[in-house]
Amino acid sequence: MLWELSYQDMMADITDLGDTNKDTHLKLEMSGRDPEDAFTNIPYEKGAHFLWLIEKTVGRKAFDKFMTDYFRDNKFKPMTTDMALKYMEAHLWKDNPKAKKDVDVDQWVFQSGLPKNCPRPGHTRFDNVEFLSKIILDSTDLFLISKTIKYGGIDNIYDKPKKWTTHEWLQFLRKLPRNLSLEKTNKLDKTFHFTNTKNSEIAFEWFMLSIGNKYTTINASLENFLLHVGRKKFVVPLYKQLIKNGNYALASNIFEKAKLNYHPATTRAVSELFIKKEIPS
Repeated sequence: MLWELSYQDMMADITDLGDTNKDTHLKLEMSGRDPEDAFTNIPYEKGAHFLWLIEKTVGRKAFDKFMTDYFRDNKFKPMTTDMALKYMEAHLWKDNPKAKKDVDVDQWVFQSGLPKNCPRPGHTRFDNVEFLSKIILDSTDLFLISKTIKYGGIDNIYDKPKKWTTHEWLQFLRKLPRNLSLEKTNKLDKTFHFTNTKNSEIAFEWFMLSIGNKYTTINASLENFLLHVGRKKFVVPLYKQLIKNGNYALASNIFEKAKLNYHPATTRAVSELFIKKEIPS
């Protein structure tokens, strides 16, 4: 499940940046730049998928040995992309040039976008989540679903989500239509209490969806969230979503209260959203 969510986060950043943007490279050009300004999920998620592909290509045993040797040989030392690639060449590819060609290291590290050989996980549990979400959304009443519908051997379809992990809830929210009616948005909230969740990951996904659907019931909880949560991965997209959907006054009001509590890089990133006038005029 984590791999699928990781893939979604990576693709969201690639889509946002543009698949020809050099900031989607694993080796970034950082000369004269503040590292915070280039901060995205790409180094983490694209890098993780790169290593996963290597593992799948050379085999778990060879990959485990390589990683063990890498950390043993390089502990307490500085490391750069070029140094890491040279180590990889000497300890992984030297005796296995076909594997290097199959992975296409240069494409992964020095080119933009996502290579076509990026691995994807199987995710049966997520398939079940998507199946359930369709049943819920297709129901004329979110509180009364026919007892003839069975899911996982459970007659009451609302019993199943009680056992969901955070990852399953995130998948559920991400797969909901972006243009839900206010009626269905409200019923989902009354059923699952998303607006008042204490889980920041779930709250973020719910707020992003609700802002787009103009579900203003979230406003008080959204403000509280932005006043007390400072992570850039949550804060910047939420302000951007508010601005994009014409909620300039709300975004500005919250930001004036919250900005002194944010990291300077986060404050700068949000300020630029207003400066760039990413607001309906």
